[in-house]
Amino acid sequence: MLALAGGVSRVTKAALNVAPLILANPRRAVAQDFWLIAEALTRYDLALLPRGRATVSCLHSYLTDFALVFDRAEFVQRFAQLARKRGSWGLWTQQPAMALSACVRWGVTPDYLVVLLSSQAQDALDALRLARENKHFERTRILADLTNFPQTVQADPRACVAEPGLFDGFVIAGSSAE
Repeated sequence: MLALAGGVSRVTKAALNVAPLILANPRRAVAQDFWLIAEALTRYDLALLPRGRATVSCLHSYLTDFALVFDRAEFVQRFAQLARKRGSWGLWTQQPAMALSACVRWGVTPDYLVVLLSSQAQDALDALRLARENKHFERTRILADLTNFPQTVQADPRACVAEPGLFDGFVIAGSSAE
């Protein structure tokens, strides 16, 4: 495990990177405040990434969606600031309309928006189409994650939908997608 993380020195540096955050908030740390712990673990993970290499860091869909629901702008803004130091950043979400709205309100523009789609994806796709027309997201690359779909759809999503052009303009990601 240490070798995967870059060795003892990188793990130690990553832990030391988190220490000021915890030490500045001792009461929240003792109370095991969810957002403090989430930020500490996110900082730790980002510190493990190699420097000088183009990296895309996406906030996990659970953390993204919790931040959206609980209106935690500062959490997403800090993640964006820290991740941008290492390369590109993005949000992975199951709530694209809420994510797009929050990004505009919070003044953040992700480099990537990865949307975990389900079979009831029409509303999500409509929101994503609107995002492509919005100047705020003109540089955001939108990826449709189809891992919840059957393998046949993942293999050729454009051929498996009733509406022609449903996925046009989106990068398709999934275990069988190209």
